[in-house]
Amino acid sequence: MNFRTEIIPEHKPKIVYGNKMFCIGSCFAENIGNKLSESKFDVNTNPFGILYNPISIADGLERILSGENFEGSDLFFDGELWHSWMHHGQFSSMEKGDCLLKINSALEKAIDFFAKTDVLIITLGTAFVYKKKNENKIVANCHKVPNHQFNKIRLDVEEIYNALHQSLEKIKSRFPKINVILTVSPVRHVRDGLLENQKSKSILLLAIEKLIRELEDVDYFPSYEIQMDELRDYRFYNPDLIHPNEMAIEYIWKKFRAAYFFEKTKEEYIEVMKIVQGFNHRVLQEGTPSHIQFVESQVRKATEIMKKIPVNFELEIESIQGK
Repeated sequence: MNFRTEIIPEHKPKIVYGNKMFCIGSCFAENIGNKLSESKFDVNTNPFGILYNPISIADGLERILSGENFEGSDLFFDGELWHSWMHHGQFSSMEKGDCLLKINSALEKAIDFFAKTDVLIITLGTAFVYKKKNENKIVANCHKVPNHQFNKIRLDVEEIYNALHQSLEKIKSRFPKINVILTVSPVRHVRDGLLENQKSKSILLLAIEKLIRELEDVDYFPSYEIQMDELRDYRFYNPDLIHPNEMAIEYIWKKFRAAYFFEKTKEEYIEVMKIVQGFNHRVLQEGTPSHIQFVESQVRKATEIMKKIPVNFELEIESIQGK
């Protein structure tokens, strides 16, 4: 007897150790980016902070492609802090220069990383956008500026398709070997209302369908469907009943690995994670003979695995040796 509908993503292996992975989009992009980073993949995640809507994601990709730094005129002051309409609040600062420095440092790293990226993962969160009235521009983050300064708009399929298609065409033209994975965040935007959230997600899915038909090496990973159909139980959510909990994220991550890791990558992943878990092991009594033996064994295993798999444990080795 089956008690759930299982979503089985198409198996299109793309990922090997040594790939550079670039994640951009909603907070679920951070979840996947964190899992990749924990697994010792080389990954750059959300250099603008969390981006929820497709227009802001496209704007971020365009900025990376243009290589144009942000200037002081791109910032605004509100609520004791300097902010950028293109960035998450994590970049905001009391000092204008500090805010600009954080923004451009992250951008420069992203530009350098993106030029070598093998797999681009884009997570769309919502079809709703907020347009600043006096500037007629869609913002990535409202930074708690009063609602009356914005018009809330729901994008249609064509608007989303056009914005992302333009960016992805440029990316594929400049970096023809890059693989693109699109996904829709399983996080529900309940502030829009449950019905409006469903409409929003549906619009995103239709836009993605059109993009996949038009572009090569672009496909869809059904994280939203896995959460909604396989994990349709509130025990798979955080207490806010909006965000998937760690158990759900781990389940979706397992599905992601099954869909996109080559068989060799899956085997290497198991080896790498054994080393990772060893470094994460909590030691109660340091300096004991058994602890010294454990450290020597862990360093030896990490050194050996770095010779055969392109992963980096240098920081972990320095830390465990107390350097």
